[in-house]
Amino acid sequence: VEKSALTREYLHRKGDRPKTAFATQLTTSVSLRPETAPAHPEAKLAERDQEKYYTPTTGLGSEVKKAIPSKGKAWQDLLVESVSCTTKDEENGVVAITSADFISQFNSFLGAVAVDKAMFNSFVGSMVPIPEVDLSSTKKFMKIAADAPTASKYLPGAWAFNQEKSQQAKTMAEYSRIMSQGVPEPVVTTGVMLFAMVSAVTKVVGGEDPNKETPMKRNHQGTLGPGIVPVSFGDDCLTKVAEGEMSLAAVRDKEGGVKSISNLDSKLIVGIDRAYFEKMEFPRTYGRGALPLKPAKSEEVRGTERSELLTFTDFSPNDIDRVTQMVGFERVLNGAYDDVKGSNNLEDWVVTNRKYYEQYRPEVLSQVLAKAMMSEPDSLRRYHTETDSLLLALHHPTAKGRVGQKIWKAEDKIRHKLPFNEWRVSPRLNMTPRTQEAARSGVDLESIYLRRLTTHTVQLFPADHSTVCLRSMGKPIGDAVEAGSKADGVVGKSDVSWLSVYHEGHVFGLRHPEKLRPLVNGDRALPDESSKARRGSKAGVDVGHHGKPLSEEEKLARYRKTGEFSSWYVCDFEGGVRVVASEGALAPRKPDNWHTITLRHTFPSGLIVSNCSDGTVRMDVVNGGHVSVFGDKVSEELCRVVRSRGTVIRHLRDGSTHILYADGSSSFKESGEEGFTETNIATGLKRKKEADPFDGKVTWKEVGRVPRTVEIDPETKAEITTLTFAEDSKTRQIKNVDGSVLVVHSEGTIVRSAPKIPDEDGVLFHPKYLVEAKGFAAVELDIEVDQQAAKFANGEEVAISKGGDCVRTVTAFPDGSYALTTFDSRITSPVNGRVIAVRPDRTELIASDDGVVTHRCRSLWTGNDSYECELIRRRGAKDDGKSKKKKKKNIRDDPDSQ
Repeated sequence: VEKSALTREYLHRKGDRPKTAFATQLTTSVSLRPETAPAHPEAKLAERDQEKYYTPTTGLGSEVKKAIPSKGKAWQDLLVESVSCTTKDEENGVVAITSADFISQFNSFLGAVAVDKAMFNSFVGSMVPIPEVDLSSTKKFMKIAADAPTASKYLPGAWAFNQEKSQQAKTMAEYSRIMSQGVPEPVVTTGVMLFAMVSAVTKVVGGEDPNKETPMKRNHQGTLGPGIVPVSFGDDCLTKVAEGEMSLAAVRDKEGGVKSISNLDSKLIVGIDRAYFEKMEFPRTYGRGALPLKPAKSEEVRGTERSELLTFTDFSPNDIDRVTQMVGFERVLNGAYDDVKGSNNLEDWVVTNRKYYEQYRPEVLSQVLAKAMMSEPDSLRRYHTETDSLLLALHHPTAKGRVGQKIWKAEDKIRHKLPFNEWRVSPRLNMTPRTQEAARSGVDLESIYLRRLTTHTVQLFPADHSTVCLRSMGKPIGDAVEAGSKADGVVGKSDVSWLSVYHEGHVFGLRHPEKLRPLVNGDRALPDESSKARRGSKAGVDVGHHGKPLSEEEKLARYRKTGEFSSWYVCDFEGGVRVVASEGALAPRKPDNWHTITLRHTFPSGLIVSNCSDGTVRMDVVNGGHVSVFGDKVSEELCRVVRSRGTVIRHLRDGSTHILYADGSSSFKESGEEGFTETNIATGLKRKKEADPFDGKVTWKEVGRVPRTVEIDPETKAEITTLTFAEDSKTRQIKNVDGSVLVVHSEGTIVRSAPKIPDEDGVLFHPKYLVEAKGFAAVELDIEVDQQAAKFANGEEVAISKGGDCVRTVTAFPDGSYALTTFDSRITSPVNGRVIAVRPDRTELIASDDGVVTHRCRSLWTGNDSYECELIRRRGAKDDGKSKKKKKKNIRDDPDSQ
């Protein structure tokens, strides 16, 4: 029993918290505090609201408190108290109390604890339990979802073919059916996915569908109503649906009619998404700390005050309201950080001198606020009584020295199961009816588990008005914050940490890489499931087997061996496009001692384009809808790779490989077969390499013939060759009189070849090829540059006259952006390969083989990409050198020299 003063507190905050025995202290509850407790009741109240009320520091109580976190769930509610057997006497000082007084007070204390325990049990009983999940079934479903892109059959709904009969499997099958039949990939949004999931759950599990009686279900018009829907600036939902509808309008059926618009209910999709943003309410605009539940002044009172004010001024009511709102904003911003040391030295905000303002529609404002909240600004609110409106300022205060930090604790944001002692002393603030209803329930999860989600953010504020955030999350961060110590030692070293930059509407930064397994031999494609992923693995990022951080030399040596980066560059652009810079193919013989790099673009249509600095362009399609912007044969295709000389390699889902050549010929290999069967467009013969059973000599053997026709166009004199594989599968080759060739393959791929030119030996060749397909990116290849680059990267010698920094491939994406793959074969170049991507808003990304990614924001655009600017600079320097070169004197023209 520790010696401490025994005091009685009769503190009651009327209406501030539910009346527990501890809170009211009316008759029996005794508060036991050490002698250092504040004497003033308000000071005691503030201390109780800010800190843990009981914190035993010595004795048995301290030891038990330390042991609680390592014990079971029931130990979390163990009550540890320090009870004093002494009291203060003015004459004798600290004296022991009598046994009768101690027993009386102790009984009163036990009674108070019993009352609190009963209320606590009622609180815990109202919580939402964590649902029990069948992990074995969940793993099966996760495997189905992971294997869907590489499945042997292209399944619009992989769940529908699952043999599981559980409610979870049926729900996912119904959800997949809804999404695949009525929602094409380009118009899929978060609101639509939630709407479909709710409909699927209610149909399978039972119960009334909350979407059934909504206007969106009744008339398929949502909140939009009949007629034309205008597109407002900032309405990303409507813009995305409009763009998707325009791209799908080009998709035709076999009869030539529009195939997709009949299945696309645009008004329903837009209405669902607007309802989603309306209910999201982020940041909070209604309730406690925002708009009150009832106006502070009635409309009649506000009208009377405005009429009185208009008697003394000539300004319009709108001007008066706007000025008073601006003054309110100044008061909010100028008084928000008064408690910060040194804030008095800053200049006050002046908002009233601004001349321009922008008015958003309600459905647009919610989207604008949602995008602004991505960078986690401070939300400053003030209720404007005169207009019954909310003044909301989203602001990033620049920290001292332009470096600051924030801590986000999940246990402070999520109503969860607190330990009994923390619950009985936690503050209860004023609540709205909505929060009072929410206070009756919570998540049955202890604080020690939520502590793992504690996020520490280091913020940097450069002078270009961007915000750089280094976030770290994990148990070490939570333990450091809970202990009250600085988290500097674990920031950036956590298993989960990431760097993000917010600038000009874009979010880009570094992320932990994923270990990739080969989807097709020789390619990196999907996360590796057979071994532990590198994401979050210290041993795979910057820590060696000895447990110490790797030095720069050790990191470089490991990169030379594995070609793996320590982090990936990721950027999310407006319109739903994501760009990732990751490892490319290994190139151990390159003179610059670097491997290659890949720039991967992901588009809302489901198209994924990977531009590798070795000149290859890979395209994948992830599309779950019955209707898409791609051709009919895309369902059987796993991926396609565009290589030198316009060759397209199609990897099919059943394991087969289909190779398309620029001249119209093709090769095909069934899954499990050893050799390819080649179809020659010049003869129509189908042949295959076979080994002689006696001498083992490999020769071509004819295995069939394809019907072939040749025609001459009477107008253009072009020669048209047609190979008929089936009624709806034909390959056509068109040779123009200028030497150019146009080939349309049977599955829709188009290859254009430029007119032939002679090389140094006089041999004619096509200098450039252009590969196109419906919905895919168009790729242009420079054959001469590609061949020289391939030789140089393989360690072979190339002609100096053909060297230099040249464009290897040009990729034009469907959204108007493009990418260049360049190769520099100069011996003075520290890096050989680069991939340069330019977005439609003129943001430029430059990824080089040494792993450096340069992000040039759109405000730095000068009219040309970096390659073109460098080319112009080199040409200008060469021209200046020629003009400044002094002319030699001719001795015959100078008599004195003679």
